[in-house]
Amino acid sequence: MISNPSVPKVVAVLASAAMVFLLGGYLASRDLWPWSLMRQIRVMLMPSADPHYYPSQLFTFDQTGRLTGKVGSELVTCPQQDERTAVILILGQSNAGNHGGQKTKSEYGSRILNFFDGRCYGAASPLLGSTGTLGEYWTETANLLLRSHRFETVVLIPAAVGNSTVGRWASVSSDINRMLRQTLNGVATARLTVTHVLWHQGEADAARGTREEEYRSRFLAFADFLRTLNVKAPVYVSVATKCLLVGPYVEDNPVVRAQIALAGANDNLRAGINSDQLLGEMDRFDGCHASGSGVAKMASAWARVLGAPL
Repeated sequence: MISNPSVPKVVAVLASAAMVFLLGGYLASRDLWPWSLMRQIRVMLMPSADPHYYPSQLFTFDQTGRLTGKVGSELVTCPQQDERTAVILILGQSNAGNHGGQKTKSEYGSRILNFFDGRCYGAASPLLGSTGTLGEYWTETANLLLRSHRFETVVLIPAAVGNSTVGRWASVSSDINRMLRQTLNGVATARLTVTHVLWHQGEADAARGTREEEYRSRFLAFADFLRTLNVKAPVYVSVATKCLLVGPYVEDNPVVRAQIALAGANDNLRAGINSDQLLGEMDRFDGCHASGSGVAKMASAWARVLGAPL
């Protein structure tokens, strides 16, 4: 009998296809690479798309793409704020959200909290209130602040929105404006007062070619809006424009110049970190977002900015 030489090839192709299908299903169900990266890019480009869908229903989202629920969230009692309590409002785009390459969690139990929708949760990546489902460096920043005895308690209030521009933050009619009002109403109801505002945004504007004066004026309008919401805490302005996912990087660009000028423009605007200079090639897993080493560097840099003697 003459065998058909094409049969083994067909069997091999079918077996390979079955393995790819099973592997893809496994990775998708657990949000592992490349599905996590594909979802991250989708949220960056279309933050409102399918806000309530997620494989295996591990997470839920609002219309801006912010994380509103996750399996395993631990509800805890919000603290009574005193002079040793830092209440940190986190604003910006994806590099301020849950888009990092390393997850972190509180090493101090309920002394580091994730405040969202009027409630406090144990802090662990990803944080409720920002876009993304991956890692972040704010919880590790809080670990460093407590480890150095800078504070006894840290309350993190994430409110970062991937791919957001400074104009969207400044607009009085935007979805972000409404979100911030709701967030800060919850903060007031919990009898908490924001002590620090951390701003890490600029990559979207650099890619769009926002002019220096345009960025500056829109940011100042946004800062004025924060004051109308009774946020009197200083705003720490980062230098953040590098994201190779959306375009080539030019070191001396209009957004960088605006961010540098804003730090110190008045008594309530201070310098944050410079992620453009801080993170090397290996510190960004996709040319834009912090890898594990990038998360560690960002956390240490922010902790120093906030007074930790590291």
